[in-house]
Amino acid sequence: MNKYVLDTNVLLNEDNLNRYEQIILPYIILEELDKLKYSSNNEKAYKARQAINKIKNAHNIEFKINYNFSFPPWLDNSVTDNRILGFVKNICETNQDVVLVTSDLNMIEKAKALGIPYQEWQEERDVYTGWRVIEMNNDELAEWYESENKSNKWGLYVNEYLIIKNQNEVVDIWCWTINGFRHVPSKKLDSKAFGKIKPLDEYQVCAIDSMLHNQMVMIKGKPGSGKSLLCLSYAMSMLEKDKYDKLIIFVNNLPAKNAVKIGFLPGTKDEKLLDSQIGHMLTCKFGNKIAVEQLINQEKLLLLPFSDIRGFDTSGKKAIVYITEAQNLDIPLIKLAIQRIGEDCQLLIDGDYNAQVDSEAFEDERNGMRRVSKVYRGQDFYGEIELPTIHRSRMASFAENL
Repeated sequence: MNKYVLDTNVLLNEDNLNRYEQIILPYIILEELDKLKYSSNNEKAYKARQAINKIKNAHNIEFKINYNFSFPPWLDNSVTDNRILGFVKNICETNQDVVLVTSDLNMIEKAKALGIPYQEWQEERDVYTGWRVIEMNNDELAEWYESENKSNKWGLYVNEYLIIKNQNEVVDIWCWTINGFRHVPSKKLDSKAFGKIKPLDEYQVCAIDSMLHNQMVMIKGKPGSGKSLLCLSYAMSMLEKDKYDKLIIFVNNLPAKNAVKIGFLPGTKDEKLLDSQIGHMLTCKFGNKIAVEQLINQEKLLLLPFSDIRGFDTSGKKAIVYITEAQNLDIPLIKLAIQRIGEDCQLLIDGDYNAQVDSEAFEDERNGMRRVSKVYRGQDFYGEIELPTIHRSRMASFAENL
């Protein structure tokens, strides 16, 4: 089994430490991360704090004191990068299989000169879906069900789902939790507003289960995959069962990319919102505008534009807070929204930051939804599910080819 020493620049940018079999971490790198978390560069300080949290939660790291190494004259032993190289070289000399992982070209050249095995780090595209599909043959299935203490040998995050297939057929679903694996049955959502909503595939099974078990849930996916229908069906089911008293929707109305704005809309806040994107979505889902207006008049539904949520506190409201089209939020905006959520409330977030971002201000690493995924995944109160299948229509599905 190879052991890896990850350079500081790798730890700052690596999202998945589980892809390395065994990591050796010298204290010199911990010291460097400690200094960086107080950096005046906010992004660098954030990455350092995240790296420290990932190290705390990893189970494949072996901590080592810094080894002594006889530095050649051309290698300045006061430079942190050189001391890391010296650490790796010292391990190599004890005949251990160790590989230095770095994205620093200078480090690579020095590693070559010192005869240190190295690997150039390449960023792994962030493809976290909240579920992992595993194919098992009959013998593996029998062993799985016979085992009382099922091990997480796939390195699943807490609240990540394991979808087990046999000959490409789904046979079972399990969820990894802080207490081990939990079996996941298929459940329907039942409400007067939407009737009985049955999950259409294994991914929707996971989405419903996640909403039933977690205080904070992100559901992402392509248009027509069922994000808003599942969120609203779940919310109305919970309201009708008196588990929550109110549905609060945070709205950041943004025109579709390259679309022409229609200009000023007359009326009250609610009238304006109901004549906009969020109103059209709710009207389609609930069947008509009157049903939505009734919920607002009964104080079961509150629509709040993001421009008005600063200072708003959901504590004591026993509400489900729903942020829809969250791909159109930057990091400060989604941070502001999450900071509004009280302990007696549940937060649902939906969106598609891969294909439906409507402004350059929210693209790539500036996207708030993307940042939430990286920060919260693995927390015991957080669940995240990607819905990969478009169920709206064959026509809608085929539009992916455009």
